[in-house]
Amino acid sequence: MRKTYKLFGLILFALISFTSCDTDDENSVATNVSDSVLVAADISTIELDDTNPDNPAVTLSWSDADYGVQTSIIYTIEIASDEAFTNPIIAGNSSGNSFSWTVSELNSSSAEAGLAPFDFSPLYVRIKSNIGTSNALQSVSNTIVISIKSYYNYPFKDLYLVGPGCASGWNNNNNNPALFRSPENENIFTYTGYFNGDLFKMLRTRGAWAPQYGESADALVFRATEADPDPNPIDNILSAGYYKYTANISNLTFSVEPFTVSTPVLNSVGINGSATPSGSSETALQQYGISGNVFDPHIWYSTNIHLTPGELQFVANNTDVWGSDTQFSGQATPDGGTISVIVEDDYEVWFYALTGDYILIPLNL
Repeated sequence: MRKTYKLFGLILFALISFTSCDTDDENSVATNVSDSVLVAADISTIELDDTNPDNPAVTLSWSDADYGVQTSIIYTIEIASDEAFTNPIIAGNSSGNSFSWTVSELNSSSAEAGLAPFDFSPLYVRIKSNIGTSNALQSVSNTIVISIKSYYNYPFKDLYLVGPGCASGWNNNNNNPALFRSPENENIFTYTGYFNGDLFKMLRTRGAWAPQYGESADALVFRATEADPDPNPIDNILSAGYYKYTANISNLTFSVEPFTVSTPVLNSVGINGSATPSGSSETALQQYGISGNVFDPHIWYSTNIHLTPGELQFVANNTDVWGSDTQFSGQATPDGGTISVIVEDDYEVWFYALTGDYILIPLNL
């Protein structure tokens, strides 16, 4: 679904008045500073379009603060989803008297402030000023409201296995299995399943050899571009079997631990719910493998399911319902509630039956 970007030019004026002592000493400025006054904007409604992310969106302008002395003044632009600024976000800073967003920047700022995509929502904006580097004599403007219809930015990076240690071999676009991403820490990935006793790496994008992660001296090595040196593959799995592989791409650490399988193979796994094409009926997943050959019967997946905003659950053996309360990835448990889908798209769906881990990867965002 595409959104239309409508911009008629938005200029916000912050008129800031201060009372000060007649001195050059920053610390001797008077403390009876009045609040800034933020006047009405020329326009207060904006619809953002993801096809023009670099277009200018909004420019804030304000008059110079007058402290009565020659001193450095820092302006901070704060935004929030509520008028009380319960959880304010700093959108930027300026030593001048203006600040601008591009479309993508305003969309990201709106998301960071907690605005939901695809509907008009109020974004509350105010300006703070202070002198010097010590946040002295901070003054806060009154608030202006901008109604914004934003689009969705998928904020996560996903990883896929490649190499003879998994089913895909050294083919970077051969149904390479997705790793599970922790909902608590987006830099931590795990894969609990069957490995051949052989080498593997991690890819950021199927069909491309960079970015990728290999290893050296039992630490991950990141290859950002294909012009960078090709790292060694991970060689810690010496014999075929079930393992839990954990990678932290923030501190470039990883671990490999043998995993004992104590549960039988499920007869079937599917999904149902208001977010799925089948609704209350079940959309079937298949066991992971290549070209019809099952590689790991405990991993269930679909390469393309169209999901809409709503809820879904995993259904095992046509009777057991598994769910969770985290979006995009999490750990499902029996009768664990429903998984929210917040944006419409075609998704890869992966379910790791040995752990209950799942990941929903949008294909077009």
